[in-house]
Amino acid sequence: MTTEGLRTALADFNNGDAFFDHLADDVTVEFPYGPTLGLPARIDGKPAVRRHLAAVQAGGLTVGEPTIEQVTPSRYLAEYTGTYRTSNGAAVDVPLVAIIDHDATGIHRIREYWDTYLLATLATRAQ
Repeated sequence: MTTEGLRTALADFNNGDAFFDHLADDVTVEFPYGPTLGLPARIDGKPAVRRHLAAVQAGGLTVGEPTIEQVTPSRYLAEYTGTYRTSNGAAVDVPLVAIIDHDATGIHRIREYWDTYLLATLATRAQ
């Protein structure tokens, strides 16, 4: 995967199922701060990741144009904005940082960090 390939993969998140074509079957997605919001810290395997992220997509999350830095031949650091929709339809932008590992089979690990305070107060911020 190249930097442009990863840029395409992240853009495909906004295109529904297209994103999942970039994932390895053994993909792991980690949200180290997820438990502070009642969310899982880790999701393993493409089917489970697909179920979780499809629900997030259905909730209206979109990701903005990323800034990507290659750290090693198989690891990237990506910074982007996630635009979340509240129950009243208002949009709230949340900064996201992800460490993304890949191999010949596709993306096999994503570790994503969010502003948990901003997410925890999402409903009140959109009023």
